[in-house]
Parts: sequence; structure tokens; C-alpha cells
Amino acid sequence: MAPRIIEPEPNEWREYRALRLEALQSDPDAFSATYDEAVLRPDEFWIQRLGGDDTLNFVAIVEDQMVGMVGAYLAAHDDPNCAVVIGLYVSTAYRGLGLGRRLMDALLKRLAQLPTVTMIRLGVSPKQTAALGLYQALGFEIVPQPEDGDAMQDTLRMERAA
Repeated sequence: MAPRIIEPEPNEWREYRALRLEALQSDPDAFSATYDEAVLRPDEFWIQRLGGDDTLNFVAIVEDQMVGMVGAYLAAHDDPNCAVVIGLYVSTAYRGLGLGRRLMDALLKRLAQLPTVTMIRLGVSPKQTAALGLYQALGFEIVPQPEDGDAMQDTLRMERAA
């Protein structure tokens, strides 16, 4: 069965949560959140993440199982024109199949349809060479971190126009 990229429904939060927890355990350096933080989040957090007006989410489905994800916060950092990409992850067994690219393509296409979004931003660890290469291929460029002390250490900030 060919992989599908879809926007998950709020009632699919349990499977989404399980994939997110897998991601945090598998690649902890790739995320700003930790497994210990995420596992304690209430059910409402996950439902809101999939059904809120301030987020977009896409998942990769193979044989009726979520195997990849990506999302974006809209109006991030109180900037109505900025979306921040979050949580790109593909389960280890499904890497190398182009699912990360397909997830990002779906997200970027959807963000391009939102007239208020003019800038897309993300953070990536320099250790995540595959992700860094993907983001550069999609037109993201490394930009200086702000000097407000809020920047994550050891993370590259990347941006591109929507």
C-alpha cells in the first residue's frame, strides 16, 4: 500500500501522541521538548494540538499506521505572519522513502494557501544532517539567532518565505 499524507483528526490523538513519544525517545536531540515533559501532558493537549486553530499537522500513513509527522504553529511568537515548523519525524523503519519530503511538501503547500503567513521558520540541530539537507533543498536558509537569550543552544534557525 502506498503511503498517504493526511491531516489527522482530533479523534486520532492517541496514535499521534504515541508517534510523538516515539520521536522524542528515538531522536531526543531533534526536538526542543523532552519525552519526560510530553508523556505528562493531559489528553486535552493532544486533542487541541490536532484540532486547534493555531496549528497545522500532517501525518504519513502506511498500512493504516502513522509512521511520520510534521506540524506548524501559526502566528508563532505573536507574529501573525510567521509559521514555525515543528516535529518533523519519520519512524526509523520508514526512513529513506521520501516521507519527510512529502510531509514537508504538504505542510508548505498548505501554509502557502494561508494569506496571512508570509514567513516560515524552523530550528534544526546541526547533528540532524538529513533534516538540514532537506530544509535547504526546500529553500530554507540559515539566519542569525536573535540575541534575546531565548534561542535554543546548538540549534540552527532557518527561514524561508511562504
